[in-house]
Amino acid sequence: TDFYQEEKCMHIRRALSYTVANGYAFTDPKTKFSRRKILLTQKDVDLLLEYKNWQDEFKEKLGDKYEDQGLIFTNMWGKPFDTSNFTSRYFKPLLKETGLDERFSLHGLRHSHISHLLQQGVHPKIVQERAGHHSVAFTISVYGHLFPDMQKEAVEALNKIF
Repeated sequence: TDFYQEEKCMHIRRALSYTVANGYAFTDPKTKFSRRKILLTQKDVDLLLEYKNWQDEFKEKLGDKYEDQGLIFTNMWGKPFDTSNFTSRYFKPLLKETGLDERFSLHGLRHSHISHLLQQGVHPKIVQERAGHHSVAFTISVYGHLFPDMQKEAVEALNKIF
């Protein structure tokens, strides 16, 4: 993931995967739709800049002990988080600090993001692109239960036309 302050966006260009044989390695994303540009809110940009400034200061203190791999979120040495303890060490304390239910999962945050966008009336094509789903049909098939009033809205639109 690359963060571009000027464009207010992130580019998803690679994935991090783990195998017992090779450990962590950067790979191509699952599908061509997984490579994407995600626009950010100004608040997101401000928070990422604040974090980047802290990270730069920390890198400077660690000197050559910090292994810069171009990652935004890392362990204290600049390497990818160890997934075996990420949830208990980092994610659950963040949930507690923000007042979110500690049973929430990282994937649950992604699901909530997608659900909230659809409930706010964001076009499914835009949501599909942000999520990196391979098709709008997939997004709608997974999140279709969030559209209960669409038939009613279609009838109201027809009433306005005629």
